[in-house]
Amino acid sequence: MRAAAYIRVSTPGQVEEGHSLEAQTQDIYAFANVKGWDIIATYADEGISGSLADRPGLVRLLRDAEAGLFEVVIVHKVDRFFRDLAGFLSALSRLNEANVSFLSVRENIDFTSPWGKLALVILATIAEIFLDMLRDETMKGKKQRVRKGMWNGSIPNGYCLGNCSSCNDYNGPGYCPNVGRENIGDGRNLAPHPLDSIAVRKMFEWYVHGDHSDADIAERINSYEHVLPDGTVVHFRSRGRGQGSGFPPGPYGKDTIRSMLQHVVYTGVITYKGDVLPGNHPAIIDEESFAQAQRVRRLRGTNPQSQNTTSKAMARAFLLTGILRCGQCGSQMRGQTGAKKVRFYQCVNRLQKKQPCRQPMVKAEPLEQALVQLVQSVRIPEEGREQVLAKAFPHCDVAAIEMQEAELRARYERVVELYLAGKIKRTKFDEEELAYRRDAVRLTSGQSGAILEAVRLVTRFPTLWETSTVLEQKALLQTILSTVHIRGEKIEGVQPQPGFYALFEYWSYGSDGDRTRDLRLDRPTC
Repeated sequence: MRAAAYIRVSTPGQVEEGHSLEAQTQDIYAFANVKGWDIIATYADEGISGSLADRPGLVRLLRDAEAGLFEVVIVHKVDRFFRDLAGFLSALSRLNEANVSFLSVRENIDFTSPWGKLALVILATIAEIFLDMLRDETMKGKKQRVRKGMWNGSIPNGYCLGNCSSCNDYNGPGYCPNVGRENIGDGRNLAPHPLDSIAVRKMFEWYVHGDHSDADIAERINSYEHVLPDGTVVHFRSRGRGQGSGFPPGPYGKDTIRSMLQHVVYTGVITYKGDVLPGNHPAIIDEESFAQAQRVRRLRGTNPQSQNTTSKAMARAFLLTGILRCGQCGSQMRGQTGAKKVRFYQCVNRLQKKQPCRQPMVKAEPLEQALVQLVQSVRIPEEGREQVLAKAFPHCDVAAIEMQEAELRARYERVVELYLAGKIKRTKFDEEELAYRRDAVRLTSGQSGAILEAVRLVTRFPTLWETSTVLEQKALLQTILSTVHIRGEKIEGVQPQPGFYALFEYWSYGSDGDRTRDLRLDRPTC
């Protein structure tokens, strides 16, 4: 079987040390060797967060998967692939549609089985919880930096840290004439870059005249020849995201120019959560020039993000393909776009005339809305929650799992606090993090843990649905539902995925055992 390896590290330090990428690669190749699979390609994202969906390596992997270059993707751990549940479900949906399997070396779970699929969602949820906690702690640190007038995040185009004598800046050696000379900054606060700050001033100077678009300025700044005092000609370049990120320093693009011309940091201030505060860094652009640039943009009526592409994609999306079945003959229902771009679902047997079927075409939008409302109505009330769970799952002590999980999370949060306070070293933090993940997987890998995660996913469904893309919404439905049968224009029955069946059964029959919903539940096959 042809396999692809995907590896990732989050911090530049890990990239430079290399041990994390190397360890991931070795484990993946050893795993594939035992299986007798050939790894035909390795995709890497170095120093990029797992919450980002536009990672260059991940984008190439998904594109090649859809091109049929391999049959399985192997990762070291699930959180190396994604630390965001919605993004994870979207990527997994694309792999499933391309008939590409997904395997993790560390978790060692068969994700192709029904319970494996549920475990996969659980592991992705744990990764997202970890990211949320770390994000909260990081936010506290950012607030403190803002109070001191210090910049947060990656260094903006036009600035550096001013460590000229020992410069290793992206736009340093081989580009900046100040490398090796006296420092122009303290190494902690932003300092105007000797070359890039000149480029920023040129951009604003050209733009405020109102004669140049973002694309015009990008073309002009890329071709501009700046002459140094010694006669050397230098071409300006953007900072990019640094070496190894897939976005190294290079020519300016119109999107970068657009962002820079609206970035108030160049006036010497810092923005954080809507607040504008004085910064420790010198201004490159005076306030009047910046305000004039914003007036020009409003007058030009710039609207860089057209909604046409999104609208077309929405018109072609069919949320229920893969799970919708004809109640007349049992065939799949396929999405079709009719006159005036109205979306329908039609029985494949009737469409291809394989066998007689009287199931009519059904409008997609009302059917999809009805199914979403159906899933949203499957709720566990907060009041009397433990009693409801006990009745719905009499053989599983879900409450005990929740208590153990809360204790485990509290312990880990304490470890995060100690690490951020500098009271424990990175090696100790890594050990505790690994133990937390191992214990969390052990706690939720059994039937009780899987049911608990099913309860949580159904409870969070309305929020997830509103914040997800069309592909992510489709993945959510397929995570919860295995099959939906339709007869005429009505939903006749549903088959939930394993782990969700008891929730639907309890909702359909009620706590007293009397049927409260006229809907057939098909028991899933495990």
